[in-house]
Amino acid sequence: MSAAPRTAKAVAEAPAGAARPLGRRLGGALYKRIAEQIERDIAAGTFPVGSLLPTEAEFSAQLDVGRHTVREALRVLSQGGLIVRRAGSGSTVISNGRRQVFAHAVSNFDQWFNYPPNVKRRHLDHEQVVADAELAQSLGCAVGSAWLRISALRTLDKTAVPLCWVDIYIQPRFARVMKSKRFDSTPVHEQIEAMFGVHIAEVEVSIWAGRVPARMAQILAAPADSPALVLRRRYLAANGELLQATCTVHAENRYIYAMNFRRAAHSHYGPA
Repeated sequence: MSAAPRTAKAVAEAPAGAARPLGRRLGGALYKRIAEQIERDIAAGTFPVGSLLPTEAEFSAQLDVGRHTVREALRVLSQGGLIVRRAGSGSTVISNGRRQVFAHAVSNFDQWFNYPPNVKRRHLDHEQVVADAELAQSLGCAVGSAWLRISALRTLDKTAVPLCWVDIYIQPRFARVMKSKRFDSTPVHEQIEAMFGVHIAEVEVSIWAGRVPARMAQILAAPADSPALVLRRRYLAANGELLQATCTVHAENRYIYAMNFRRAAHSHYGPA
């Protein structure tokens, strides 16, 4: 792909007087600029329909940014209908112009998977853990990394059957958050941001069908290995650092998530 360096140069050259240089330290806005430049190159024919884009590693080296930033840029292009991404096959250009797509109208990640105000979190216990291979895969972290695991229940009231069990994993440097008077009443990630001056730029959410682990069965009042809905959140800084992760297990028929989608205003099927 001889044209790739031209794309890298166009993205990497910041305008004179820019407030901050491009590179690994710019943070969340950089992936949008990279996506916009690649989109312009696709429209100009630098990357023709049917061609493969450079790999994440190649883009990362050319632009001097992390692979996570490149991955986000490619995700934007994929959602815009310009490329299709397949594991092991790379990113293929499928269109040289944005398609009309459905837009999910969410203004910030705190609107996703929130529980009603009357759902309470009750602290069960906490312990220091070191990520083995299984936990590292579950959290998407490095093997051998240290975490403080906080286990809790979510309930509607003290006598109700628990809605779910949640394991909250935070970096040990944030342990002081547990002394907060609002610890059991306010989302932990919000308290970490307020107390430690860090900024969560992105939240990754994964949902899958799983099973109730034996260690949770009795307190959830559900048979061990019975069906469960598992929800994982990963809270990331702008540089991709994992600040917090949660793994929530809902016993069968105790959690329903409903979404409303609205067509984007520019869709030719939607209102003018």
